[in-house]
Amino acid sequence: MQKLKKILIFGAKGMLGQEFASHLKCAKLYKVITSDRETVDITNFSQVLKIIKKNKPEVIINCAGIVNVDYCEKNPVQAFEVNAIGAGNIISVLNKLNYFKTVILHISTSDVFGNNDKKVRAEDDIPAPVNIYGRSKLSGEKNVTAEAKINKLKYFIVRTSWIYSEYKDTFVDFVVKSIKNKKSVAIISDQYNIITWTKDLVKACEKLIKASHKYKSGIYHLASQSKGKLSKYNIALIIAKQLKLDKKYLKKGFKKDILTTIRPDYAILKSNKFIVMPDWRISLNKYLNLRYGK
Repeated sequence: MQKLKKILIFGAKGMLGQEFASHLKCAKLYKVITSDRETVDITNFSQVLKIIKKNKPEVIINCAGIVNVDYCEKNPVQAFEVNAIGAGNIISVLNKLNYFKTVILHISTSDVFGNNDKKVRAEDDIPAPVNIYGRSKLSGEKNVTAEAKINKLKYFIVRTSWIYSEYKDTFVDFVVKSIKNKKSVAIISDQYNIITWTKDLVKACEKLIKASHKYKSGIYHLASQSKGKLSKYNIALIIAKQLKLDKKYLKKGFKKDILTTIRPDYAILKSNKFIVMPDWRISLNKYLNLRYGK
């Protein structure tokens, strides 16, 4: 009988963590151990050490983090504790336990980039975050990198963007439900990125884990593909069209009138190091069929 590879997921109750857990369990190739903030606080070194020592995972996926941008802005200390210090703790524990063969996959964000003239961001572009969330996630990347390099641990930092999933209502669902409830909503038209389905992201991450011996440690961009720039207003119009909903309830809005925390104007990710993700329209159509029918 083939030995199952043990994978430990931090942040397993979050939207992306649930997607990872569901997909990997269905694959039946792994023994999946899940952890959430109620069982393990990643800012607590002793708790992290205890669960890793008990399970001896061959792969660790870190989905734990504070992702609410406005909350991070109001609670910067907590944001850095979780997104930066907590992320580093996981790798520091592996160093302490001499678990040098464990592969680490850490989830980061396109929000580590800021507002400059370059519209598409490759892995080697220099980050310049514009808010606390982006700064805390960038600090997390640096902590993971520094700790992993001490003993040459294999690590992958995966940046993604504007994820959506059946496990939690996101912008996509907000648009659908607003129109169905005949509620007019202002949608931002002057901020650009690409939405990414968590199912696509998880499948790509699994491929990276499976072929970890072939790829160098470092940063990988995994987000849906698009031939042009997209605002949330553009995306909302396409959602309405695909579900044959009345777009009259969608009003063009602007960041200065809607957002309380500054966001990147452009944070579109380009992958130069790994597989190309599916086109965002194809994935969105599949998601809308799955959840809402057509």
